[in-house]
Amino acid sequence: MKSVWLLVVFFQMGLHALYQGNPAALQIINSGFFISEDSLTSMKVGYQEDWVFNRRLKGVKGLKGKMDKFETSFHQGILTFNLIDKAEFYASVGSMNSRFSQQLLPLRKRVDYQSQDKWTVGSGLLLLMQWGNTALGFDGKFQYATPSIKWIILNGIPQISAGRLTYREWQGGLAISHTVEMFTPYLSATYSHVHAGVSGLSQIVLS
Repeated sequence: MKSVWLLVVFFQMGLHALYQGNPAALQIINSGFFISEDSLTSMKVGYQEDWVFNRRLKGVKGLKGKMDKFETSFHQGILTFNLIDKAEFYASVGSMNSRFSQQLLPLRKRVDYQSQDKWTVGSGLLLLMQWGNTALGFDGKFQYATPSIKWIILNGIPQISAGRLTYREWQGGLAISHTVEMFTPYLSATYSHVHAGVSGLSQIVLS
């Protein structure tokens, strides 16, 4: 069986990105069950869900052309290490799945893909600067996953075809927040770069 590669690359400035949190979150929880608020370091455990309903991707090798849809869903547990409420390093692990489709106009074909729900890992760093009740934060993170392809539908007909999706995403973000009594609203902007490749597809997809 001949393998076929599908590569897609994504550049964006906007809302279709990994989670971008409130920069003031470093100081919102001042004490926990085991570490006092006077400690220079602390540790937090949490849960994060991130769903992107459609990324604007474009095939650059193999199945070239615009992707009609690229949907991703992440469910992860997060372990965070905090240093003097000004820096945080965090790592995440959980599950990721993706659904995407493409029109192959020269071949008059439509191909739909659904990946398995498989593991994903990520890491990131959050830095904070503060002036009174106003905080400015920088957040950089990386996400990686390699789910296998669950099924492929070609022109509405299910096909037997092995394959694997390799997903990598880098993101950088800036956010500003201001605390007013009990409320801490924030505004953020992100830039992310996604590289997704599918390998091991059967030749029937391009034939």
